[in-house]
Amino acid sequence: TLNWSVYGSYQVISTGTILAFHMSGSGSTRHDPKPILPGHTEILGFASNSMRVTTSLDSTNYNVLHGNSVTAAGSINKQDVTQINSQGTSSYYQGYAVKITADRDISGASFADSNGLCAAPFIPTNLMKKRYATNAEANYVAFASKQAGTIAVYSPAQTIGVDAPIETLTLTRAGANPNAPYNVRRGGTTPAGYRFVSTVPIGAWYHPSVEVGSAAFDETILYGTDE
Repeated sequence: TLNWSVYGSYQVISTGTILAFHMSGSGSTRHDPKPILPGHTEILGFASNSMRVTTSLDSTNYNVLHGNSVTAAGSINKQDVTQINSQGTSSYYQGYAVKITADRDISGASFADSNGLCAAPFIPTNLMKKRYATNAEANYVAFASKQAGTIAVYSPAQTIGVDAPIETLTLTRAGANPNAPYNVRRGGTTPAGYRFVSTVPIGAWYHPSVEVGSAAFDETILYGTDE
């Protein structure tokens, strides 16, 4: 168990394969449980109100591309934390997806507020999957992808491949840049046990609304599979 300041860029380096998790706060006020995902040269996600980018090596060059084709670029060192603001409607993952590429490994997290709670991680694009399920009731579920595609939504009572999905979501983007990311958001209540089957690899995030099997109102990532 490690403890660190709320500010700065920290690295976790291991000689073997590990699982690493992070929680914000102290005492009885702990929030935002989430995995620490490995760094990668391409990450994807949503900048709720904003997001932060860090790197493991000095002089890392990065390029930002929003779903509406707005771009940015820069260079960061390993002690830096660079803020990138959302495009479109801010907060609650209503804005455009953000893809960030770099010449060295980077990591990123969405920030919904000023203190770092609700800091859902950006996903390395090599970890995207095609199937996800909600483990708890959610206020919304948001998806991002590098490709156009559709996502079939199934309730817990349905059989995938047999029953018709209750809904089909379409990944879209607003910009003309051919490399801009796609996204779609399912608003309203999504009960626990809903399944999402995509035609293309996607990342998925949700906003739990209950304290049963989740941390209510902490934006975080869903876990997916290809099977």
